[in-house]
Amino acid sequence: MKFCKIPAGEFMMGDAYEGLHKVTISQSFYLGMYEVTQGQWGAVMRNNPSKFQTRLQYPLESVSWQDCQNFIARLNGSARRIPTLGDCMI
Repeated sequence: MKFCKIPAGEFMMGDAYEGLHKVTISQSFYLGMYEVTQGQWGAVMRNNPSKFQTRLQYPLESVSWQDCQNFIARLNGSARRIPTLGDCMI
């Protein structure tokens, strides 16, 4: 899996039609560059819950939020988590 660093900082989000607002990321974090594949999930979780199991390099689907939490916990203890809007200050 490849990850990219999202640096702390501020940026303007939105557009001229709906309006712009400043977003602040208070701490840097790493974000997966690509979707988790069925093969990556299987290597960690030892199962494949995807409804469409055709190729291991296809993105995983049909998982719950809790399934994702369990996957992340197995990847690296509690050091990784699913990013949320709460990570940004709007």
